[in-house]
Amino acid sequence: MCTEYDKVCNLWDDCGDSSDETNCTNSFHCKDHQGIIPLTKKCDGSPDCGDMSDECNPEWSKEIINMPVLKVAAWLIGFTAMVSNMVVLCENGYSLAEFRSEDTLLIMLIGLGDFMVGAYLFAIAVVDSVVFGEGYCSRQFEWLTSFYCSTLGVVSTFGTLVSLFSLTILSSLRACTIYKGKIRHRPQHQEELCSRKRIALAILMISIFGSSAAISLVTLHAGLEEFFVNGFVYDQSIKIFHGHIGKQKHMDVIQSYYGRSKGMTLSWRVIESLIRAMFSKDYGNLDNKISRLEFYGNDGVCLFKFFVTHDDPQWVFSLAILTISMLCFSVVAAAYIYINFLTVTSSSPLTKEPGPTADAVNKRNGKLQRKVATIILTDFLCWVPFILVCFLHFSQVLDATSLYGFFSIIVLPINSLINPFLYSEFMSEQVKKIGSVFTNSISRLNSVLSSASIKNRNIETEETRTDKLQL
Repeated sequence: MCTEYDKVCNLWDDCGDSSDETNCTNSFHCKDHQGIIPLTKKCDGSPDCGDMSDECNPEWSKEIINMPVLKVAAWLIGFTAMVSNMVVLCENGYSLAEFRSEDTLLIMLIGLGDFMVGAYLFAIAVVDSVVFGEGYCSRQFEWLTSFYCSTLGVVSTFGTLVSLFSLTILSSLRACTIYKGKIRHRPQHQEELCSRKRIALAILMISIFGSSAAISLVTLHAGLEEFFVNGFVYDQSIKIFHGHIGKQKHMDVIQSYYGRSKGMTLSWRVIESLIRAMFSKDYGNLDNKISRLEFYGNDGVCLFKFFVTHDDPQWVFSLAILTISMLCFSVVAAAYIYINFLTVTSSSPLTKEPGPTADAVNKRNGKLQRKVATIILTDFLCWVPFILVCFLHFSQVLDATSLYGFFSIIVLPINSLINPFLYSEFMSEQVKKIGSVFTNSISRLNSVLSSASIKNRNIETEETRTDKLQL
């Protein structure tokens, strides 16, 4: 069979056996022999072949966590965050029952939130390495549209917000207490808090849990699908659609099929009903062949969709949560700076004259300053660079989509990993002991090396004397 020369390598099988497209340098043949796509669409992050062979191939095969360093970090950070925060919860459990400290409830809430973040990270590591592994690429939309991905997204968001809100309130209450001149360190055996304070703490806990749950779950509400559904994913048997299909492409197909929806904006429910009507004769019932790509399915790590653009219907919601997070960080930083300032100022009369009292006060102030600096620095590293990148992505200054794994595994869990060592006396003591052992080991090693060096020098000197005597 012959065909016109201008039809050769035009990305269309004009001969029927693809011989006119064979050996062309501008095309890629799908492995299922169901399509020919431009070579520029190969490995571009969006599947164009029904079998996804243009994206899932030996040259580029996507995993949930692509970098080996991040894979190791997910296991270590997730496990460490879970164990350390479990220690915080157990340590403060008895104190909470006895109402020994006003801070106990908030510290436990911080530990609970951070534990959930660690559990989320550990679960992502398990799914990445054990459940999918290298086979994730061809099954990625199965995961992104699954109940489990959405659940992990809710757990991560809920834990992060519980910890963040609790940190903000704890720092604010401590600053207010210092301002009022109350003594924070009270004897271990104190009277139970009055019923009024119990009620206030209960309301505080309900507010933190309620607001965190509302923010993390509202994205899954069926009545708000127009804001939080990002598209549909179809079974591979539906040849007209490949991968994640947004609203605009659906509108184009519906316009071509029905011819009467031009200029209209249809809801996802109407789109789904029209698509089902299109395929009902040829494919039968489309139940279980259409899945929704929801808010947390924007990436394999199932994180809150922070990286948004003007085209995303949820951009207002995402930027609002980022702004709230930035405000919380500002409150925490300002509160602890104020606490440090007021503590140092009030104790300055005790440090004017040298002596044991001045030394003790200076030591205490130095310890407070180091702790405040650590709290502010970890909060800064956790939120400020991330929020900056999110706004740069929204402004289209950079495309930060590929950074989701890095931020979800390394940056955002910083607080969840470090908070237990800042707010738990037991954990901080263990760190001191480890540090002391390490310091002693280094000192002993230096002593051994010094002794060996002196011994070698003495041997060399003795050998030199012997040589001189022989001469």
